Amino acid sequence: MLVYQSPENSLSLLPWFDTLGSGFAVFAPDTPGFGLSDPLPLAQPTIPDLAAALGRLLDALGLQRVLLYGVHTGAAIAGRLAHDRPGL
Repeated sequence: MLVYQSPENSLSLLPWFDTLGSGFAVFAPDTPGFGLSDPLPLAQPTIPDLAAALGRLLDALGLQRVLLYGVHTGAAIAGRLAHDRPGL
């Protein structure tokens, strides 16, 4: 799971798909409110809110264990998700 820096979008991580795609299923969802995604229904979402949203996406995809990679804001989101759900 690749998580980019805000206010970018997932297209910024496309080179990683070629690098990692031969050995892994690679996902780089747009952060809520950026790219082509809808915003969360909050006036000012926090990193914990964005991490929880990413966790819900992983649950919806049926992913129970993932490798997380994040850049800048994405690293904060990935780190918070890892903190909140260490078994993931």
